[in-house]
Amino acid sequence: MAQIEQAAAWLAPWHTPSPVMEQVYAGRGIALKCEQRLPTGAFKVRGAWTALRAARDVGHSEIVACSAGNHGAGLVWAAERLGLKVRIFVPEACPPIKRRKMEKGAELVVVAGGYDQAEAAAREEAVRSGVPFVSPFADPWVMAGNGGTLARELAAQCAGALTVLVPVGGGGLLSGLMVWALAHSLPWRVIGVQSEASPAFAASLRDGRWYATWDSAPTVAEGLEGGAGETSVLLARRAGIPVVTVPESQIVLAMRHAEKQWGEVIEGSAAVVLAAIPALEELESHGRLVGVLTGGNREVLGPHARSVSQDLAEG
Repeated sequence: MAQIEQAAAWLAPWHTPSPVMEQVYAGRGIALKCEQRLPTGAFKVRGAWTALRAARDVGHSEIVACSAGNHGAGLVWAAERLGLKVRIFVPEACPPIKRRKMEKGAELVVVAGGYDQAEAAAREEAVRSGVPFVSPFADPWVMAGNGGTLARELAAQCAGALTVLVPVGGGGLLSGLMVWALAHSLPWRVIGVQSEASPAFAASLRDGRWYATWDSAPTVAEGLEGGAGETSVLLARRAGIPVVTVPESQIVLAMRHAEKQWGEVIEGSAAVVLAAIPALEELESHGRLVGVLTGGNREVLGPHARSVSQDLAEG
């Protein structure tokens, strides 16, 4: 909680709370927390700024990181303003729009394979060089900045009982949000959502073990790919937070709907919260439905998304 309050204070000079947009999807009203409106187009700029500010304050001038895109873009944005150097390892499937945002101000290292392979390479480099590694989901300052400050804002914007749908990859966003909600005894029902293609977090809760890595199938939600964070899994299990998985087809439908009906370009990692709505039951039994749209860094539908779209068109 102290880290969340400190993160909020560090963000305050430049940060404007992301808006809440009321929409209807799959026949249900939903309040959408629009994190795609933040400076780098995603919520991760919160945790990136917080982690780099903390690193600078203890004397570090350089960090090593791994990112599927949005964490890295946030680190570059923060590093340029805080005067730090950043070396970022990315998986080869990192979308071009996200890669370009990182290339502007960081040394980028592209690693063959998925997110887990890129993280392993980044951690090895951090040990070799003696430079701190900043995880996109397992770093306490990142958790505080991402999930903690978001929950703090959401509580002010949406009072009362809520059912909050949160995208989950490693679980850092979910952890920070949970800590804030539980500490303030908020009447929130929190539900994590991830793709069926990379369900490490949901499987960790289901199987009672921690899946640090996961061999992901192709997914449009590349920002949620890979293994789960151990601390986040333990927190979710202790708090009784469920995590559901959604099919790629529903994620693509949600992305297309948001763009065509609302004029909002959202990435697959954000669209999972909309994709979950048709599959969830008893949503109206616990207050207002809220979804966190975590990012909008997408140009066009990639090959996998186009393939899914073709399958949908063919019935």
